Amino acid sequence: MKEAGGIVFGTPTYWDNVSSLLKTFLDRTVPLYYDESFKNKHFVGVAVGEAEVASQKLAIQAIKHYIKDYERPSLKLIGFVVAKAKVPGEIKKQLKVLEDCYKLGQKLTASSPCFFPQIVRK
Repeated sequence: MKEAGGIVFGTPTYWDNVSSLLKTFLDRTVPLYYDESFKNKHFVGVAVGEAEVASQKLAIQAIKHYIKDYERPSLKLIGFVVAKAKVPGEIKKQLKVLEDCYKLGQKLTASSPCFFPQIVRK
């Protein structure tokens, strides 16, 4: 994470919240916020679950909480994609979700000076 230009938090949702694996990961990486090499990190979140998209708010809040509670001016949350899927592979058929993920990836790479530091962004 220290060398990454941007970070994507992806999770299946269980009981409308992030998975226990992501929750443990978030808890264990909090000390990175105090590390100078963690400056200028940009984040996006992706959550997929069986519940309706509107009811997956807890997953979004958990990721936002991780970023916002320790936010320094150099950390930035770029956005989220939340989708509904019940079986493996179902998400591949949801073209709108795939397009939203692509656009979010473009926003992440365009917003982070860490991806292409030789390019001066205006």
